[in-house]
Amino acid sequence: LFGVVRKGRLDHRGVVYEKLWYWSDDLDGLRYDHGDAIDVEVKHNPARMDVVHVRVPGARNRAWIRAVARELTY
Repeated sequence: LFGVVRKGRLDHRGVVYEKLWYWSDDLDGLRYDHGDAIDVEVKHNPARMDVVHVRVPGARNRAWIRAVARELTY
């Protein structure tokens, strides 16, 4: 997984990054473990903004979770 790592925000709607919304069923597990609204790291490929990878900084399980754009017309 190569890409640019930036900061994002996860809440009940999904991950917001650069005013774009991303979602994955696995993100609910992050919210359950770390709280309702948390800051996350977002890794993305600038040439392909329809998919990002998300993880919580400092968490025990630091695996990246794949999330796709809610609107595929991004």
